[in-house]
Order: sequence, then structure tokens, then C-alpha cells
Amino acid sequence: MEFNDYKMIKHKLFLLVFCFAAIHGLAQENKDEFKPSGKVVSQVFGDYYFVAHADTGILNISNSVLKKQKEFNAFTLRRANLGYDYNFTQKFSALIRIEADESAATNEGKNLVFLKDARLKWNAFKNHDVLIGLQSTFSFEVSEQVWGHRHIEKTIMDLRKAVCTRDFGISLRGKVFDKGKVYYNVMVANNSFVGPETDKYKRGYLNIGYKPTDSSDVVAYADYNRKMKTFVGSKEYLKDEIVAGLFAGVKKSLFAAGCESYYKYAMNGDIYPNADNINDTAGLSSVGVSVFGSLRINKIFGVVARYDFVDYNIRQNAVWDYRHYIIAGLTWNPVKEISISPNLIVEMYEKTATRKIDPSVWPRLTFSWMLK
Repeated sequence: MEFNDYKMIKHKLFLLVFCFAAIHGLAQENKDEFKPSGKVVSQVFGDYYFVAHADTGILNISNSVLKKQKEFNAFTLRRANLGYDYNFTQKFSALIRIEADESAATNEGKNLVFLKDARLKWNAFKNHDVLIGLQSTFSFEVSEQVWGHRHIEKTIMDLRKAVCTRDFGISLRGKVFDKGKVYYNVMVANNSFVGPETDKYKRGYLNIGYKPTDSSDVVAYADYNRKMKTFVGSKEYLKDEIVAGLFAGVKKSLFAAGCESYYKYAMNGDIYPNADNINDTAGLSSVGVSVFGSLRINKIFGVVARYDFVDYNIRQNAVWDYRHYIIAGLTWNPVKEISISPNLIVEMYEKTATRKIDPSVWPRLTFSWMLK
């Protein structure tokens, strides 16, 4: 072998080793840039409220949100949750969270603590995530973000229990294009909320959103709830339900506004004998519409208002099934994570076949804070 040939081979070998070392060093550097980390997430809110007015028969009125008698007053805890969000790698993360509130209580009357979130997220592809476990259904996440006042009240589909906020299953969500103007969520789950599965049937969820601008959203929602068939006498009926929803909203630094609507079609709602007398709203077709807006006077103070309409039974011969719900209030944010809001909520009811129902009127002072 000639000396020059040996020298050339030596140079090539050196170059190969250098390139390998450089690639390995770059990979190691990128690897070192990511360090597993996590953070505590928490949210608390509640109220002091006073029932200024209510119907004398309010406790017997079904499908009412404001179900307290006149002059009742209380400090109430509507949500207190604590969780941990952890990033294992750049591809895998997990969230676990527990919650307690006064809507769920033990036999001794104490707040019941339950598992709210327990899900694993895998960034399987660019802009696309796979989630498995107990997780958000995404049904009204966008409308809730635009509304921006969950501590004052739930959005309409959540408030009227048209869909579950959480479910145990598997979902695929992400952006269709890099710019993120089109996004989606597809999910199959137990339809058991935060509890265990009780039957073999499942619920499928689908959300498709579009951002006309960076500050606006249009979202279409649909789900199919498969249920066990039921019998009335010897005749078999389907109990499956379909919920469809549409939301459009805009959220700027100084103001936000939105409109949300939904329609729930219960397959037995129009064929059940005496459907008008069924108290189980899960067996009835319903419709709801919500319009809201908020305005920041400055960085600390703002105003908020909302109007909801819901009809729990859209059969033409049904009576006293629709509700009006009105919210008006002020907001004070001494810091970004803390909110104090004096507000007024009013619920009005359709009259029955025999009498008019008085509205419920609650002045409240609502407080909230969060860690995230």
C-alpha cells in the first residue's frame, strides 16, 4: 500500500470518527436539553349566596339549577381540586387530579373526594396526541375557554348535563395543519363519567374546530351514546341518544363573546307512551342556547353577562319544561390567578298547566384562585 493511500484512509477514518462524535454529541446535547419535570395544578372556587326570591314549591321543581328556598344563605365550596402534571419525555406526559365539592357528599355529609383525571398523553405524531385514561371529553373546552368565567358558572352543556365533562377511554386529538387553524378530537369511552363501566355499551365523541383568526373559533360537536334497549310491555324501544352542538366565539385581551347551542335527540323521546310525564330527562329530546359576553374595563376590573335558554322536552304538548337562566356580574382580579366576583343569577320557569312558577333570584359573591 502506498503511503498516500494510507494517509487517505487515515483521513477518511478520522473524518468518520469525527462525524460520529459530532452526531453523538449533538444528540446528547439535545437529550440533555430536556429534563423530566412536573408541576402542581390546583383550582378552588366557591360563593356566599343569598336566596332573595324563590317559588314556594321550588324543591319539587325538576330540572332547576337554583334549588333552594327563599332566604336560605350559605358559604359554599363548588370546586377544590389538586393534581400533578408530569412530563416523562418530550413525547409522554401524564396528569392525575382529585377533586371535592359540595355536590357530592358522603353519608356523614362530608365532601366526597373523587378521581377527576388520570390520563397518559403520547405525542404520537407531529401535532397529534393520543390520550388514554380518565380525561376531558373536549365537548365544551373551547367554549369554556372563551367564556372564561367557569368559577361563576358552567357552560350550558355542562350545566344542563347534556354531555359528560370527563370519561374513561381513548382519544386522538390535534391539528390538521401546522398553523392549527383546523383542529379535532375523536374519542371512544365508557360513558360512565368518573365511575367504573356498568354495561357493554360505549359513547363516541367528535369535535371539529376552525380558527378564522387567531382570536376566534368555530366548533362543531357530536356524540353518539349507545344504550341498552328497554321494553314497554312486550314492545322493544331504543334508548340511544345523539347530541349535536355548535359554538362560535371570539376572545380578545379586552373582551370576549360567544354563542353556544346544542340539540339532544333521544330515540325514545317521541315514541315512549306518556313521554310528557317522564321525569328522567335522559329519555327526552332537548335543546339549549347560550349567549355571553365579557368586557375588561382595565387590567383589574371587568363586567360579564350571559343568557341561557333550555327546553328539556321539545314535544309540542309538553308544558313547564323550558328554563331561562341569566347571569350578570362584576369581576375583580387583584392578580391574574385570583378572582372576586359579585354577581346575580336568575332562573325563570315555564308555567305548569295549573299555575305560574316564581323565578329564583340569587345574589352571590364568588371567589376563585388557581395554581398552574
